[in-house]
Amino acid sequence: SEPGRGSRFQLDVEFELPVIEAPADQPPRDCIRAPQDCTVLLVDDNSVNQLVMRGMLLKLGFRVRSADNGAAALDCLQRESFDAVLIDCQLPNHEGASLCCQIHALPCCAHLPVFMLALGADREQCAPGAPLDYLHKPMTFADLQAAL
Repeated sequence: SEPGRGSRFQLDVEFELPVIEAPADQPPRDCIRAPQDCTVLLVDDNSVNQLVMRGMLLKLGFRVRSADNGAAALDCLQRESFDAVLIDCQLPNHEGASLCCQIHALPCCAHLPVFMLALGADREQCAPGAPLDYLHKPMTFADLQAAL
């Protein structure tokens, strides 16, 4: 070390990373597709919220289908193929909380990404322990694009 010049240090560390294999029925996570090749199911009973979210998804390039309630969403999922589902946590009668589990119980949807759209305070009402991700309201284009 020399006064006024500072010091330089180098540390080399070697370690092994475990190999994690995806289940055979799940596509590889590094398989990234363009938004225009992906269809998102939006489940929201509020027509204004649905219009805003639909507009954001379309502007990002995604194809969008909408459902007003859980029954309609499950019907869509059984008839069509989707790449992700966005569910409003504030569906009536806490329907959003149980919908995630119902979706993952469908044979074709076991590994389908499901996102709950929730305000911070609503998060406690949304399907505790369910295999889903949260997107916080108000939503930004950057958050939505990063999640999908």
